[in-house]
Amino acid sequence: MSEYGAIYLTPAEIQAISGGRVRFRAQARALDRLSIPYKRRPDGSLLVSRLAYEQALCGTQAPVVAVEPDFDAMRDA
Repeated sequence: MSEYGAIYLTPAEIQAISGGRVRFRAQARALDRLSIPYKRRPDGSLLVSRLAYEQALCGTQAPVVAVEPDFDAMRDA
């Protein structure tokens, strides 16, 4: 397993997705065109969640889990 683990795409994967672009700005433009969300690191490199990438590719979204407050706990406090 790489230093990024399975949670994030590796720099090589981001480069491949962006059509072989090496510069971070060019990679960001390619990801923007593909509607793949990313975060920019302090050094300018991109951080892309593997889940977000897969969801953008498949056109799906993560399931939304509704969490309701525990009203009984609030009453007892």
